[in-house]
Amino acid sequence: VERCCLPDGEPLPRHRAGFEQAAERGRPELYDEAMRILAVVKETLTGRRDVLRALEGLPDGVDPDLVADCRAQVLEAAGARLVAMAPDPWLDSLPRFLKAAARRAAKLRVARGPALDGQYELRQWRAEVATLRQACASRRLTPPEALERLRWMVEEYGVSLFAQELRTSLPVSAKRLRQQLEAARAAVSA
Repeated sequence: VERCCLPDGEPLPRHRAGFEQAAERGRPELYDEAMRILAVVKETLTGRRDVLRALEGLPDGVDPDLVADCRAQVLEAAGARLVAMAPDPWLDSLPRFLKAAARRAAKLRVARGPALDGQYELRQWRAEVATLRQACASRRLTPPEALERLRWMVEEYGVSLFAQELRTSLPVSAKRLRQQLEAARAAVSA
């Protein structure tokens, strides 16, 4: 309804005529948009199931902290109320984020043993984003838009590291993530 009747973040109608105008504007597209969102949700839930199964099937020798972190990432991106928790434009990106998480899980499968380079790379990435994820989870950053953008930039960063062929929707790097965190903190201080 929001996508069809209130495009581009238009405010909620405050009178009957505005409501009827918004309803009529969106009515022709409503069913098709609902089916498209349903397809995204189905693909997301299938991806979530597949990644969680892959994590459960990992062999011995995989760092349990890396497995737990990957599981937490999947449940954060595609957890309960995923449609409400992933606003536009991020909802449409959820399947791509889960494909990147699947690639991350596949790297865990082949990177066994504490000294192997694959696990070192995964630990390094986990350490890079730990502060950012904690900032997102703490919800202390305001305005919410800065926090929301940071949260989804972290997911995009995972795509850039583990599934480059899926391409990110915006330029992202560890440096850009730190800049977004600082911008969010500066907004709090202002």
